[in-house]
Amino acid sequence: MTSTDGIPHRGDWEEHYPTETAYGRTYPAPADWVFSDFTQGGLSLSWRRYEDIGHDHTDDHDVVEAHGFSKDAGTPDEKAILMPALKYEYVETDSGIERHPVADPPDRKLAIGSETVLEVYQPFEEHELLAAVAAILERHSNDEGYDEIVRAMELVDPENDQTLDEWL
Repeated sequence: MTSTDGIPHRGDWEEHYPTETAYGRTYPAPADWVFSDFTQGGLSLSWRRYEDIGHDHTDDHDVVEAHGFSKDAGTPDEKAILMPALKYEYVETDSGIERHPVADPPDRKLAIGSETVLEVYQPFEEHELLAAVAAILERHSNDEGYDEIVRAMELVDPENDQTLDEWL
């Protein structure tokens, strides 16, 4: 069942996509992606993609097993990270050049490799964000487009205190 707002399985992504549990929370591990770790003190989530392995092997141990119990799972084919996305500009002050956050910075961004594919403004619900991330990672693995998912998430308006439900 696909939702009509551009985010597939928005309400039931945990039942639709393979998942991993870390520290009592559930994270998507769709297609060839394996949930990797928290970084930046838990502010960022990361995934690794092992092409042709992740479909049936959704955690690190299973990937290692699929690689014949080698010492590690090897170099991933791709990496993705969901991280805080504060943007800065450099401003000249009496003290010299200083770095200042720009107005209304995006709250989170998803990068696959070195390419930013999604920037999300607050407010948003974590469950909806993870549904979008799951769909984007799956479609990326399958060489399918995910522009409608990106557009749906970027519709959140940071200046008007609106959620996705109110906005759509």
